[in-house]
Amino acid sequence: MAHIIVILDTSGSMDGIKEQIVSSVNGFIFDQQKTIDDSRMTLITFSDRHNIVFEQVPISHVQPIKYSDYVPDGMTALYDAVYFALIRYGDNSSTLVIIVTDGEENKSATPRIQLNTLIEARKEAGWKFIYLCNNMDTSQGGIHMGLRFATRGARDTTTQNLVSPNMPATLRRDVSAVASAYRSTRMMPSIDKLSLDG
Repeated sequence: MAHIIVILDTSGSMDGIKEQIVSSVNGFIFDQQKTIDDSRMTLITFSDRHNIVFEQVPISHVQPIKYSDYVPDGMTALYDAVYFALIRYGDNSSTLVIIVTDGEENKSATPRIQLNTLIEARKEAGWKFIYLCNNMDTSQGGIHMGLRFATRGARDTTTQNLVSPNMPATLRRDVSAVASAYRSTRMMPSIDKLSLDG
């Protein structure tokens, strides 16, 4: 059984694209429901603290999120949210973690080195990671956590660090396609462009 975990930034800076994010998340869910299997999905949102919107729901039963589920406010406790997910769902090696953020860590209590160590352990256990952000500065935050670029000639098969000025479109189109492929093969096809135009 594959487990798709989406960790979604709801800090205040996401307010300008909240309608597009809700639409893209719902489109992602719809696209995933085209494939029938026993995969499950979890959605965690985070700003100052993290919130489980739904967890380990069979993908065929996942309901669209509402605008009331996505209210941007506060700062960016990214490390805390990712650490929480990696600890809470650590018993399933067939896991794809999708992190969507437009900002750098600025609020967590979890030390970066502690999170980095745990990410490396999960990668060794077979987990895959997609880190989707909107600029190169934010992408460096992912690299510092051990979420590197997957590029031609230097491919890290466990992670992809994607920079897109249109994160909602990239989530709906490219990331959804990778998630669908992962569910059927447990492999993560690479999106080679580091800067996506959406």
